Amino acid sequence: MVFHIEENFTLIPAVDLWTTVEDQFAYHLGINDYIFFGRGYTAGFFYRKNIYSGYGFLFSNPNFITSKLGYKIIGQHNKTLEPIRGEFNESFYDYTNNSLEILVDYELDLKNKVSLGLGVIIEKYFKSKGVNLPEVPDEFETNKFIGKALYDYNTLNYHYYFTEGFRSFSNFTFVTGLNINGDQRFVSFENDLFSIKE
Repeated sequence: MVFHIEENFTLIPAVDLWTTVEDQFAYHLGINDYIFFGRGYTAGFFYRKNIYSGYGFLFSNPNFITSKLGYKIIGQHNKTLEPIRGEFNESFYDYTNNSLEILVDYELDLKNKVSLGLGVIIEKYFKSKGVNLPEVPDEFETNKFIGKALYDYNTLNYHYYFTEGFRSFSNFTFVTGLNINGDQRFVSFENDLFSIKE
């Protein structure tokens, strides 16, 4: 029996373009290497210009200790101009978000994978322009903690750039920490479904 193994080009770029809240041109440039060091690691970096500069990185090892156990480390620094609305008025704040997340993945079988993650977010708000909002401070800083549970059911089949199959990706996120509007907890559940037919 003869196996023919062909390694595809794995350095994948990403480009996104949009406009900001002030109708300025904004962009996101990224690059990911899916066979980093030739070991199956994933390494990525992005630079984002959304009035202010931002950047981030990703590193993952899907075969940590065993072939079923893996981990991801994701870090980001983002700064944007964000509108905050009061009852009748609106102000604009410089918003800075620094985050670091660590996720541990476990592959139950070839189709099912679960992940658990923890992270920290440091947020800063500084009033840039607009009217005074009595219920919102001009400056605000907070630390938040994130917990995540993810489930990935994936039956997609790949042949070069052709893809066929079904995938369901669920993400439960719990965030605790004071928000600028006084809330202290945030819970979200997302489920992405993909059904692809050639």
